[in-house]
Order: sequence, then structure tokens, then C-alpha cells
Amino acid sequence: MIGTITGVLCIPILFYTIGGAFFKTPDYINILIFFVSAGIGYLVEGLLLKSNFNLPLNFIPIIILIIIAVLFIVFTYLPPEIPLFLDPITKTYGLIKK
Repeated sequence: MIGTITGVLCIPILFYTIGGAFFKTPDYINILIFFVSAGIGYLVEGLLLKSNFNLPLNFIPIIILIIIAVLFIVFTYLPPEIPLFLDPITKTYGLIKK
């Protein structure tokens, strides 16, 4: 779960860092950002597996995964009105139009 969260967090961090530096990123850079983020997530997982990192409570990752899934659904339909969730084409937030 730690590797998954690391990979998921790397995507917006890299996207907005590179987007802030170069203003508009081409599609091949966006795809590269995804692959680099996935690689970072797998690298973190591999390092944790090699170090025998083990949580005594195995249900915690399942609860975190459920929370991430619920937040994904909620933020798809009713996102907070911050620039991160602004649709650049329609200038709206979420799928429910107000």
C-alpha cells in the first residue's frame, strides 16, 4: 500500500512541477510521468519487501484502499473547488453541473 500511495502521489507532483516549469507539457511527457511514477511506486515496494517491512495489522491497507476508492468517486462527482480539480476545457468542477 505504501508503494501504491507513493506512485499515486508522484503523478500530480511531477505533473504540476513540470507543468509549472514549462507551462504546457506535451502528451508524451504526461505518459512518461505516469511510467516514472509507476516505477517509483514499484521501487518503493521492492525496497520495502527486501527490508522485510511488515505491519502487524494487515487490515489497515485494505481500509486505506477503500478510502482511496471512495475519495475517487466523491472527487469525480463533487470535487472541492480548487485549481487541482478544475476542468481546463469547460472551466467547471466535477461531472455534476451546477
